[in-house]
Amino acid sequence: MGCMGREDKIFVFGSTTHDLFTKLFIFMLSFGISLSLMLLFGIILSRYYIGNLTRRAIDSLVWGRAISLTVKGLIIFALYYVLVLFWTPENVWKVGEYVWKSNPEGFYEKAMSLRHAVWMSAWMQLVTSPILSVIPFGCLKARRKQLG
Repeated sequence: MGCMGREDKIFVFGSTTHDLFTKLFIFMLSFGISLSLMLLFGIILSRYYIGNLTRRAIDSLVWGRAISLTVKGLIIFALYYVLVLFWTPENVWKVGEYVWKSNPEGFYEKAMSLRHAVWMSAWMQLVTSPILSVIPFGCLKARRKQLG
């Protein structure tokens, strides 16, 4: 049956309920690592946020990282957007007939059920990239207040 045979179940808990706790848990599970890494990045940089030259270098590094994360989010969103535009029933059926000659119906059903998930993933990438890129600025601002 494969891992996509039971789309109605949440794989973390094995249930079909989609309450707020479950959605938040899955969101934090998927973005917790990125959130933790950006927080750790900001904390480590804030330790060295002394002296005029070092502050300017760290500011440039954090601004460059923020811009690159935001541009990456836009590029991934654009790629997913184009993918979803071409993800029509006709195109999916053609791919299914070409790739899965023995069972194109199964491929078609699974691919069409994933279309919405890919679209939501594109939006999550677009929203979370700028948010995650701002976290080190908060750490540096707290350090700036601490130094006076």
